[in-house]
Formats: sequence, C-alpha cells, structure tokens
Amino acid sequence: MSNKQKGFFYAIAGPFLWGISGSVAQFLFNSQKIPTHWLVGLRLLVAGFLLIVWCWFTLKSEIFEILKRPRYIFQLLCFGLLGMLPAQYTYFMAIKYGNAPTATVLQFLGPLFIILYLSLRQMHMPRRIDVVSIILALLGTYLLVTHGHMNQLALSPLAVLWGVGS
Repeated sequence: MSNKQKGFFYAIAGPFLWGISGSVAQFLFNSQKIPTHWLVGLRLLVAGFLLIVWCWFTLKSEIFEILKRPRYIFQLLCFGLLGMLPAQYTYFMAIKYGNAPTATVLQFLGPLFIILYLSLRQMHMPRRIDVVSIILALLGTYLLVTHGHMNQLALSPLAVLWGVGS
C-alpha cells in the first residue's frame, strides 16, 4: 500500500472510529449507566497501551528515548493531563448530558476559539473568511441548540456547557 493510500485509509478510518466511539459512549451512558470518569480513564489507558505497542513494533529502537530527557517527560505529562484528559472528559460529559452528534458538533467550535484567541493575541482583526466562518458556526450552533426557538433550549444547559467546553 502506498503512502497516499495509507493516508486515505487513515483519513477515513479516524472519523469513522470517532463517530462509533461517541455512539457507543452514548449507549453505555444511557443503557448501562457507566460512569463518565471510568470510561474516559479506560479509554485513555487502552489508547496509551495500544500506542506503546504500535511504537514497539514500528520504532523499537526509539521507544524509550522520551525517558532520557526530563523535559520531554514533563511535556508528555502536561499534554496528557492538561490536553487529552480534559478534551476527552468534556466531550464525554457532553454526550452524557446530550447526545453524541450534538456533542461532536459543539466540539468542532474549537477553531472558532482559536481564531478569536489569535486575533486578540496578535492584536488584529480576523480575516473576512474567518469572520464569516465564525458567524456561520455560531448561527449553526444556535439553531442546533435551540431548534430556532429563542426562548428555549433543545438540549440541557449542561450538554451545551460541556459541549462548548470540549
């Protein structure tokens, strides 16, 4: 398989598996009453284990290089505890209080916050295409969350809060 074919495969498999995981999580939360923190912890542990196994077979000579530099260990811990854990936890909490499709849509508001942060940090207005994107994203989210009715939410406020937080 060529690199291009592998790229297409991974580009298709990633979102497919992400979608399945959200649906499975919603089933587990609603039908089996699985606690969110347990599912997130198990998911991250299994993912970490699979990543180590993958690296063992593909990068065997380099697998322990990270342990030779304390700075890299610190960065890895920060990424795991301040990056992956909160992202996963907030996403699954949004599923718990809402549903998987809505949580996924709310999670994809992330680029909006990045655009706003960079605009404030660099002290310049966003580009026209960015402004249009922000307006469309907020309008779509508004319609999703309210179903077009200004005085009521179609989702629980906790689902919206956790979804935007993710």
